[in-house]
Amino acid sequence: MMKNFNVKFFSMLLFAALMSVSFTACGNDDDDDPIENGRNDDNGTGIVNNGGNGDEKLTPDDEKNFLDETARLFLSYFDANDFQELVNVSKQLETVSDDDKVFDKWAEGFLSNTLTGIEEAHASSYNYDMYLKISYYDRLLVASNFNGKFSASYNGKWKKDGESNDLILSFTDKDNVEWVMTVKKSGNIKGKIHASNSSSGSYVDKYKYSEQRYNNYIEIPENVNVIVTRQGKEQINIKLNVASMDIKDGQYDITSSLNATATGNVVGYNFEVAFNYAPNAVSTFNATLKKNSTLLYSRKLSARIIAEGKEVTDVKDAKCDIDILGRVQMSIASDNAFDLNNALNAVSDYDEDGNRDSWDLEKTKAHANEANKALNKAYITNNGGRAEQATMNFVTEEYDEYWQNSWEHKGKSYRVVPALKFADGTSYLFDEYFTKAAFGGTIDSFNDLVNRFKKLDK
Repeated sequence: MMKNFNVKFFSMLLFAALMSVSFTACGNDDDDDPIENGRNDDNGTGIVNNGGNGDEKLTPDDEKNFLDETARLFLSYFDANDFQELVNVSKQLETVSDDDKVFDKWAEGFLSNTLTGIEEAHASSYNYDMYLKISYYDRLLVASNFNGKFSASYNGKWKKDGESNDLILSFTDKDNVEWVMTVKKSGNIKGKIHASNSSSGSYVDKYKYSEQRYNNYIEIPENVNVIVTRQGKEQINIKLNVASMDIKDGQYDITSSLNATATGNVVGYNFEVAFNYAPNAVSTFNATLKKNSTLLYSRKLSARIIAEGKEVTDVKDAKCDIDILGRVQMSIASDNAFDLNNALNAVSDYDEDGNRDSWDLEKTKAHANEANKALNKAYITNNGGRAEQATMNFVTEEYDEYWQNSWEHKGKSYRVVPALKFADGTSYLFDEYFTKAAFGGTIDSFNDLVNRFKKLDK
């Protein structure tokens, strides 16, 4: 059974924990001199590359400083001002009206409602009977009808300029600068996939309420390309290619292969994502993020996923490698990630008598041992080196008292948590190592970046 298996499992154990604590922490800044965007270690950031030459092992404190420096350098590459023009035009689009219902009329061409059934129900409310009518529909976004030319100006109205094989929206902002968004699609339709559920309703009269509930499906073309230009200069270019995908009843069939890639350039930030899945074979999910030509982040994830029917029954040979700016590398591997996941979940599961293993220290320790057996390796290195700066394993921790009922105190409660072990033999729990005091530089840089993004909308 795959019910409780987290699809982000591999990166969330050690590495997302490192990322979330050291890259997205919150706090206050005593130093108002942020790192200048896009600079390297040796030209004015104030960051010295003290992560060793890749072969030497650092002390826990030296490694802590290096992680904090790397996180700050990573954040320094993100400049909120890069997105200012995109924010401005998105706000200005709110000034355009559609009084002539141009888009409503156009939507009828690509949105089809197929009535699948009607159910009626009566409900009593207060001192009168309310009549409730519920209609159920399947609604499909048809990619082949996603076309047409439309234009508008600042404080103006949308109008249709003509037909096109693509969808083209042009807008002239308040500075008389033209923005154009083009959505291109090509290739075969891979199928329709369930995208969301939605509903709408209204009162027919004082006592009658009519509600429509929709299952929303969307067609998946083989190729989709979204391009946004400003005065003819490209601001956004995102491409999606689905080479193979098998859809049955609106759901992806996990017993078939899936090959998809996505690439994008958003005002100088470039990403690439490639997903290649085949049941009972080694599947990969790789991703990179660049600022212009500088590689900021890369991740390589692989696993052999065992599928039977509609269920994933096992995950073998799992490995995740992450690199940050070439300075920090993180890796985790498990021959049997399914057992690892089950061991961690079992700590908080209830047995048939309503008891949890987390209420028993020995049972919690047993689950930690099971997790460690399933975890082949988890470690961190610096500067592409071979020396392990820290390894990770699972330990037990007392964290609370438990009450079997809201009034009945029983005793101690325990949990399984990750811990880092360094070359000098010292070990630290994550919350002991990634403290606000140690990673104050990252906290301040992150808060400064968030505040800069907030100011874009003012």
